[in-house]
Amino acid sequence: MFATYTQLAAEAREVIEAHVKALTGQLARIVADGASRGEFEVADPDTAARAAFDATSRFHNPANAAAWADPGIGDAYESVRSLVLAALT
Repeated sequence: MFATYTQLAAEAREVIEAHVKALTGQLARIVADGASRGEFEVADPDTAARAAFDATSRFHNPANAAAWADPGIGDAYESVRSLVLAALT
């Protein structure tokens, strides 16, 4: 099944790249809004957004879907979320 996913992902590279660009664009707007309100201190919202996206990939990348059933996934997410928010502030 993973081999099939990998093949489909390779064939849809442009679609995936566009999707990731849209998601990181949304995150960049959130970070920029937070910075304008004084909630975040970032020099470059686009760079910060991509870093946050990459840091949280375990929780949204389909390649990691098997781990999402792990009983400790919620605690792991909260730890990463706290770390990312601390880095932004």
